[in-house]
Amino acid sequence: MTAPVGVTIGGVAYPTTLETNFSISSVQGRTVSTFDGTIYDRDADLAVPQEAADIVVVRNDTAGRIFGGLTSMPTGRTEGLSRYWDIQAQSYTCLLDTILFYATYAPGFIYTNTAGQSLIGDRAILGHLFEKCVVGQFGATGGASEILVSPTYVQQGVNQLSSLNFVYQYAREAVEYFASLVNFDYYVDFYKYLHYYYRQTIAAPFSLSSTPGETLGGLTAIGYRNLKWKRDGTRIRNNYLVFGANTRSNIQYSIMAGNGSDLAFYVGFQGPNYPIAAPPGYDRIQVWVNTGTNAAPVWTAQTVGLTNIDDSASYDCMFDLVNQTLLFADAPPNFANAVRVGYTFTYLGGQPYAVPGSITKYGRTFSQRLVASDANTAVTMQTQLKNLQQQFGYGLQILTLSVDDKSFPAGNTNRFSVGQWVPFKNAILGINQSYWIHQITTKIIGGQLLEYALELRNWTT
Repeated sequence: MTAPVGVTIGGVAYPTTLETNFSISSVQGRTVSTFDGTIYDRDADLAVPQEAADIVVVRNDTAGRIFGGLTSMPTGRTEGLSRYWDIQAQSYTCLLDTILFYATYAPGFIYTNTAGQSLIGDRAILGHLFEKCVVGQFGATGGASEILVSPTYVQQGVNQLSSLNFVYQYAREAVEYFASLVNFDYYVDFYKYLHYYYRQTIAAPFSLSSTPGETLGGLTAIGYRNLKWKRDGTRIRNNYLVFGANTRSNIQYSIMAGNGSDLAFYVGFQGPNYPIAAPPGYDRIQVWVNTGTNAAPVWTAQTVGLTNIDDSASYDCMFDLVNQTLLFADAPPNFANAVRVGYTFTYLGGQPYAVPGSITKYGRTFSQRLVASDANTAVTMQTQLKNLQQQFGYGLQILTLSVDDKSFPAGNTNRFSVGQWVPFKNAILGINQSYWIHQITTKIIGGQLLEYALELRNWTT
């Protein structure tokens, strides 16, 4: 009878751990996932499991990795002539607390990583730190970390940053610094890849429904049990007041497409992937038009006037501060990179950013104060505001439930993973929406059956 999981410690394969002591807790976002298990060493001839050794746990039916990390405290005990090894382990996220960086960065740092990809902003610095700036033995710097950084998993939080220093700082401190700027989350997965993200949008392979077998969200529904639905109103914030004490951001750039006929270009804040922002205190912007080709742009500076202040006849384009719009005298070309904009801005103090739908729903204003304390926090504040409004504008929903491995279709090896979006339905409670898988606890039941305890959370948009 094939064991449901396989365990390897320090490259050595061990027998399946006892089911009564087997548990994997996988958590999404900043938290170290954990493994607990007991190995039965009947003849007392297995290699002694080492502390701080790599441990990998896989499903034997699919060879899919369900845990990867380091052993933390192996404990041996005897029973007659046999012995047991109680194994506790932490996921590779724990490495963030043991890696030191030494590096300094000038404004506008750009980095080409070991895969030949050109990175900017926080992506560039994170890639460079982990690939080139690890402090090694005797204080030597310039080494590479075993933690991997790929644009596949590291999202762009901010495009431009001012000068930064990471002088003997832990990796977690460095990642936390960037994450706090834009309200991102992060963790290291079971394959040692750093995940740094606003919101992961990985689709689950199945949906969850009180009517198993139906099609929900285009996916076959799996049944569940032990459902609890909790709604938390303690973390609602629907009105943000931003203070900056006239802190000026570092210069920001953005490139916009043209169609050869449009004269007006909106340059206001559009979301976390668009760095343009124009709060009160917005300084006069710089504008360039591509007078070359789409493949080989030539950026020609434009003179910019202010609507209702300057004479439009004297300028190439006018900037409407109220409507955050550029109006050109001549249409920019039909290029994907037709217009380039550069700007700085300041926060003056007490500027409100509300979530009107939330205020209407709850009949109250729940305020939070935000401070742009330097050029970096000033320039990332718009992205952070967008993320905060989406995450905390409405009550947090937490669903806990259990799923048996036998509930999945026969012959299908796909299973749920943390970070996936899963359509969910419960007819009795009247729930029908998608949720984010925040945590999975895996256990062995009956020698062969895997049981998954899931925690799902909502994310308002």
